[in-house]
Amino acid sequence: MDDAFQEFVADPRLRRATELLKRSNDIFKVIQLSENQHSEILKWLFDPREGHGQGDAILKDFLTAAYGNSFDNVGNNRDFFAAWTPSRIARTGFHSMIATREYVLPSAKRLDLMMVDPVNKMLVVIENKHGSKLGSDQLESYYREFSILRNRPAFAEYLSAYIVLDRNFGGAKDEESNRIVPRNRWAFLDYQWLEAGAERAELQLKRGNQSAALVIAYCQNQTDYELPELKDLDDLLADVAQDYREVVEALEEASCRDIATLTPGTINGDIGEFWIFANHYPDVVARLAANARLSYIDKHLRAALPGRDLNTDFGDNRFWIDDTKWDVFKSENWKRQPLAVHGWEMKNGDGLFAVGIQYRPQNLSDDSREQVQQALENEFPELKRGRQNASFRMLGKIDRVTEPTLAGKAQSVYLRLEKALQAVEVIG
Repeated sequence: MDDAFQEFVADPRLRRATELLKRSNDIFKVIQLSENQHSEILKWLFDPREGHGQGDAILKDFLTAAYGNSFDNVGNNRDFFAAWTPSRIARTGFHSMIATREYVLPSAKRLDLMMVDPVNKMLVVIENKHGSKLGSDQLESYYREFSILRNRPAFAEYLSAYIVLDRNFGGAKDEESNRIVPRNRWAFLDYQWLEAGAERAELQLKRGNQSAALVIAYCQNQTDYELPELKDLDDLLADVAQDYREVVEALEEASCRDIATLTPGTINGDIGEFWIFANHYPDVVARLAANARLSYIDKHLRAALPGRDLNTDFGDNRFWIDDTKWDVFKSENWKRQPLAVHGWEMKNGDGLFAVGIQYRPQNLSDDSREQVQQALENEFPELKRGRQNASFRMLGKIDRVTEPTLAGKAQSVYLRLEKALQAVEVIG
């Protein structure tokens, strides 16, 4: 093991990975935000006068995404999004928007975030449930109590919107449960809409806007967006984890070792070497261990699904699986895989995972988009009743999956997608 460890430490790929992970701007890897702190960051991002350099662009991303998820809403949301369409949002300035945290309702309950725009005459209520439970009674209470403010004469001409942010919202599947009162009075979103902000901030960072680094860090931490260099990093670490499996397992075990258990013999021996390295480079060890743990999914699928040409990518406790036979559906300028099985560790899920199908119709070719959409609607009927113009949908989501059963669940989701796409005629 000592020789293998020395080869591991001397491997030039490891040195490169160590340098790539020295990201001083990724503060959210260091600080684990509470629900209230997430709301504070969102308030900062939504304020166009703050120093993040995004102006009102992130607020526009948010309202546009909420419009896309309001298709079955009733009451105030229906009226709000009938007036505030994506085209109107895009051409309107929101520099008069005022964001307020912890607005106190008559019952003394507090709203996570409330925004008022006196120029555009709008009120926006945001309940931010970052992985925590949200009951229908709570939504009904907030809606009813906020109506007292909404009905004041000062806001008689205002339109109001009610939006829930939920990191674990399951997209098309969960939309089914949101079609009855009181949930259909609210638009439900996950955090994927932040992708656009991360991409925009990345370009601004290259132009010298250093404040964009914090925007990238937050957006990346809440979505599956990864900077290109981190995507290269995970490809690199996947190879390293495969070549040094026993070393990685020893390092992961060492990273969990209590310092009080060390003795003169262990700290000066192999165990001490592993313990010191694991504590010097915790991010490298964590990503290596995640790649090593999840790599069995690739082996399971290749054994269980012979004859398929699978592509498997691993990220930070997440993975993507697609099949090269689906490449014919891609547009020439695709940025993200239009169809992929995606698995990820749930936030606040106590080590549990979720797995589903990422569907990005805008990355499909014009020739195949209509056929693929129809094929997916046949297999996932909830898609037909959902947002027809969405840039991102999550289909067939299975949540609260344990790690030992993750490969089997990923296989079942892959087979559903494969079955659906068999009906698509390949053009050209």
